Amino acid sequence: MTVKKQDLKEELRKAEQGGYAVPAFNFNDVWDLTAIIKAGEDQRSPIMVMAIPRVVECLGRETCTAMALAAAEAASVPVFLHLDHCKDVGFCKVAVDLGFPSVMLDASALPLEQNIAMVKEVCQYASARGVCVEAELGRVSNGNDAGNFDGEGFMIQVDEALRLVRETGVDSLAVGIGTAHGFYKARPRIRFDRLREVNAAVEIPLVLHGGTGIPIEDFHRAIENGIDKVNIGTALRSAYVMGLKPLLAAAEPTSHPLDIHAKARESVTLAAIEGIRSVRANGKA
Repeated sequence: MTVKKQDLKEELRKAEQGGYAVPAFNFNDVWDLTAIIKAGEDQRSPIMVMAIPRVVECLGRETCTAMALAAAEAASVPVFLHLDHCKDVGFCKVAVDLGFPSVMLDASALPLEQNIAMVKEVCQYASARGVCVEAELGRVSNGNDAGNFDGEGFMIQVDEALRLVRETGVDSLAVGIGTAHGFYKARPRIRFDRLREVNAAVEIPLVLHGGTGIPIEDFHRAIENGIDKVNIGTALRSAYVMGLKPLLAAAEPTSHPLDIHAKARESVTLAAIEGIRSVRANGKA
């Protein structure tokens, strides 16, 4: 099914009203892409399939976009393609022109003024072409060794969130509230109080990054306090790699790659199903 900006905005609005979040999963090739979509269809869940710029470039810009959009079009549930964690304004514009219905400009590591200026430029370009834009404030770290990213340096600030939303017209906002990308080595201390404050201050959907390994009760609490989209990447990448590992070790020179990938895809689908259920999106499509 072909999706447009208004479709995604409506899907996030339904999630907010329905007490669930739209699950967003990173893909790296056709195998995990189709495995993720299979999970969405199995669970009757809307999903977002996300590619980071490295994946888009590796697969080829046109190839990656055409592959993902074709898979989304063929799906029996809403599937939204999204450019994840792009730090380059020009590349976001390229993705818009290629046909991505949603892009993220991540300038969260830069000073606020620069973040706003870059997001505003992408929003002006994307909005005129019917494409959604996600921004980020606060920091979602990579590799949470201590399970503690709740210092103010990592936290989204309410006044900054309000200003960015007002000055850019951004469609959704990823919030730094103590989560991290990768596996957690200790339980993350999520600042639900800050999440509530941001949710009360802005009217756009809020996004939680670093979803791998977050306890299910924290997912539910985050959703209750304003999260409408949850990003999960590492769990699926790990499932893919660990699913392939024994199959490749046991493979013969004449083994067919299709047979090997078929088994690994099952692991990815199961991981995606767990993510869908964790954010209460099953049965919502």
